[in-house]
Amino acid sequence: MEKLIEYLNSGETVAFVGSGVSRELGIRTWLELVHGILERFQSDVSKATRQQAQRLIDNKQYPEFMGWVARNLGEDFLYSVCRALLRDPGTIGSCSLP
Repeated sequence: MEKLIEYLNSGETVAFVGSGVSRELGIRTWLELVHGILERFQSDVSKATRQQAQRLIDNKQYPEFMGWVARNLGEDFLYSVCRALLRDPGTIGSCSLP
């Protein structure tokens, strides 16, 4: 376990773990992320377009929503919004033993 902690703290290793861990670190849930994206563009698009996006969210089709945003608003828009919304909340990057 200590070797794993050492690798994680080196900054050269990424741990892929369940959402509970990332949530504890302050990282947004899928629902929070897609709502944040929707808020960034909803005033700039038609009502019909907003409804299309909202349907995907209501049906919990979050990856499909991301694809829809990329196709309809552009990948650059999606990447820049995700970068802003997924910024390090200040608790990422260090790990310790309990």
